[in-house]
Amino acid sequence: MHIRLKLLQVASVLLYLGPLLAGLGGFGWSQVPVFVVIFVLWLIILRPHQWPFHSVDWAKTEALVTLAAQTATQALLIVVLFGVGRGIGGVFGVIPPVPSFLPIALSFLAIPVCRLIWDPWKVTGVDRFLDHALDQIGGESNDGPYPSLPPQVQLAAKLVEPLLALPDETSDQDIDRHLSAIAVHVDHGSIRQALEMALKDPPVASRARRAVIVHATALEPAGASAGSDYPNAAFQSAGKDVGLLDLFARRCSQALRDKPQIWWDCPQSAVVRERADGIGEPAATSLRQLADELDRDAPGNAAVNDVK
Repeated sequence: MHIRLKLLQVASVLLYLGPLLAGLGGFGWSQVPVFVVIFVLWLIILRPHQWPFHSVDWAKTEALVTLAAQTATQALLIVVLFGVGRGIGGVFGVIPPVPSFLPIALSFLAIPVCRLIWDPWKVTGVDRFLDHALDQIGGESNDGPYPSLPPQVQLAAKLVEPLLALPDETSDQDIDRHLSAIAVHVDHGSIRQALEMALKDPPVASRARRAVIVHATALEPAGASAGSDYPNAAFQSAGKDVGLLDLFARRCSQALRDKPQIWWDCPQSAVVRERADGIGEPAATSLRQLADELDRDAPGNAAVNDVK
């Protein structure tokens, strides 16, 4: 989720670049209403939960007031950007030969690009999930159900409870999103402790094993837990479960390609190959491919030495 958020921020630059470039190019204020429409449309598409869901609700006073306020705010922002663009052009005495359609096209392009990167409905669902969990925590005593644990671990343990109650068909991507959202409130070390505690609870152990694998092979937790043997611990938690082994092998291979230094925390290639023997496909192939990558990234090879 953090990577998507950063990509969204980068893509959003296109939205603001349009009026800035229009001002720099010396275009008239007649373009301002066009940019206002684009900016408001961007808000409606990227933040749908802030707007009426049914068409009849748009006629209500609350919706009209919200629309008017947002339109006025966006218009003011666009005028400021126009002014900044013209100011830059005036200071440097340069008016670049910008086609009249280019600034508008850049701002409009931000809408489909941002929507491809960011699914606001899924993000809203994660927010509601966490809000519910935090509300439950707020209603409990300060000691909580884990009085002997540090406060961060207590909070992490409560936040992962709803995650472990999700249906078995929940996708790996959704689990990753929930874990990333939880990481806003607690550190990854506390999340790991909470998940490993859940491994000892039979009713949720199978879901906890999957969550541990997803968490341990995500780039940010893997980097934060360098030297802690976390990916190897996740591999061991998979046991002989073919689905979990396949999940671990695929995600660990990708993590190794993106962050070769986690090699030190991964299982040994010989152990991975041994686990691949006698199990079904596609897990066996995925594990052998992971073992090959572990051999390639072993100390002494260029991939690791370049990082060290």
